[in-house]
Amino acid sequence: MTPTVSAIFRQGVPGAIVVLNGWPNYTVPTVQIDVLAGPSGPVVLSLPPAPISVSGFLQTGVPTLTAGQVWRATDLITTKQLTIVPLSVQGNTATDVLSGKGPTNALVTVQAHCGPSSTSCVVTRLLAADGAGDFATSLASIDIMGGSDLSASIVDADGDRQYAKVGPPAVDGDRDGLANLVDVELEIPSVAFNDALTPVTLGEVLFDGGLMVTVSTAVAPAGVLATALGGAPGAVARLQFCADLFTVDLTAGDVATHACGSLTTHVLPGPVEIRAPDFPAVVSVPTGGTAKLSLLGGLQVENVGATALSVTVGSVTTPVPAGGSFLVTSSLPTSKDQCKNGGWTAFGRFKNQGDCVSFVATKGKNPPAR
Repeated sequence: MTPTVSAIFRQGVPGAIVVLNGWPNYTVPTVQIDVLAGPSGPVVLSLPPAPISVSGFLQTGVPTLTAGQVWRATDLITTKQLTIVPLSVQGNTATDVLSGKGPTNALVTVQAHCGPSSTSCVVTRLLAADGAGDFATSLASIDIMGGSDLSASIVDADGDRQYAKVGPPAVDGDRDGLANLVDVELEIPSVAFNDALTPVTLGEVLFDGGLMVTVSTAVAPAGVLATALGGAPGAVARLQFCADLFTVDLTAGDVATHACGSLTTHVLPGPVEIRAPDFPAVVSVPTGGTAKLSLLGGLQVENVGATALSVTVGSVTTPVPAGGSFLVTSSLPTSKDQCKNGGWTAFGRFKNQGDCVSFVATKGKNPPAR
């Protein structure tokens, strides 16, 4: 087996990684790694010997990766060298084009994962850089998006490889749809998110309904940005917010920001439906609408945007105009006055005002018609 040495550089992240593949671990218990300033320059970093895994794979960090460096690995019998050359890669989420720059006329292997929620879809292509070292390819078929992991690599004459890697904005390292800045569990796929701000916006994805759900930091207003894409017609994803106080339903194409304290939801494409588990109401917020929900003597729904929203209790839907509010209570009425002037609708249990009044008059012996 011929040993190889590889250099991996993740753009935007300090440090680099030396990877040794294929060194026969049954004959080589340790490997010495040196990084030189140039082919004949001084050693700028000398790492201590490190054990190789049972697969003959070694990974260790070094502080910098600079063109012109020579990385050398030796077991005192065999020595391998890799000279670092300029190499970069980037992805455009709007045009779905992967591009980069490397050595003139070099063969470049590029690779892309299909979005933040995918662990199985990987596209690999071999490209030829032009006379200026530029290379590019369209990845519209898989859609480059926040968290997509992109790489470019080149191989030297004796099989050693150099990589450049990058993830577009909103990197999602474990590909669970939750951006690193809000992901509670960075190392393994999870469902919980937390923006770590004050007041904190936290929650979890209860189920995705077959949709690709992503949660990232909202730039303005504060809180998180939740999106839902793809899925079958009518598919619904449900997210929980603010320590189990509220749930939000998203369908394909929905995008909305959410901030806790009270729950303030601003919908970009919508509509989005919001519920509070202890109250018999559904708050529907259309595209462009902003709702603020709080638990003050019941479920207080305020329209703090410029677009009308609605509150449905039972089969009765009440519009809430801009600047308006609506109070929903989960308790049962104790006086006839609570049933009057539309008050019966807030309980979500009565067919009409008379049904509510009858319930009060009989002290609950005549149950709600619903």
